[in-house]
This record gives sequence, C-alpha cells and structure tokens, in this order.
Amino acid sequence: MEKTNARYPFDLLEQVDLVTMDVSFISISMVIPEAARHLKAGQFICSLVKPQFEASKAEVGRGGVIKDPKVHGAVLGKTVNWAVSQGLRVRDMTRSPIQGDAGNKEFFILLQKAQD
Repeated sequence: MEKTNARYPFDLLEQVDLVTMDVSFISISMVIPEAARHLKAGQFICSLVKPQFEASKAEVGRGGVIKDPKVHGAVLGKTVNWAVSQGLRVRDMTRSPIQGDAGNKEFFILLQKAQD
C-alpha cells in the first residue's frame, strides 16, 4: 500500500495472507500492530529490521550507522521479545545480503500471527 502511513488505523476489504514491510525513520514496533490487525490467523509478516531505527540514540553511531555487532544483537533481541509480547511467533531471522545506505547492516524477521 504505497503512500499509506501504516502507523495509523486503515481499512482493508478483507484480511490478508502476507504482510511485507520496509519502513524507515520509525521502529517496526510502531507499524506491526496495525499491520497484524489485517492479517489472517496463522499467516505471516516479513519485515526488514533496520537497527539504526530500532536502537536508542546513544547506540547509533555518527551518520546513523551502527557498526557494533553487540548493538545489532541487542536490537534483534529487543525486537524478538517485543514481537512475542504482541502474540506473534518468530519463525525465522536472517541478515539481509544487501546493506542499507551508508553500510548499515539490516535483517529480515519472519513473524507468524497466532491461530484463533
């Protein structure tokens, strides 16, 4: 859904089988709850996790680049814990083969909505 601010409630005619997300300048935790509302039970969200938008300001390096693998790990751990707290199951996570702007490492996370 191009040009949709997914942070805010929006309507779809029916629930969907898959949500893919690539958001910038905002944490995925601000977008996933609304996206999950439109997802059929048992189906999936595949999201790009961009640590520079998930980490605290103190953890983000100059120019918005995070180079410390410990920060990457902390961000991923926080993301997993948050997703589980939202009733989502983490099915997989992997590093993206493509780096973000300025060399930021990014990751994919595959989440599954609980069955009804």
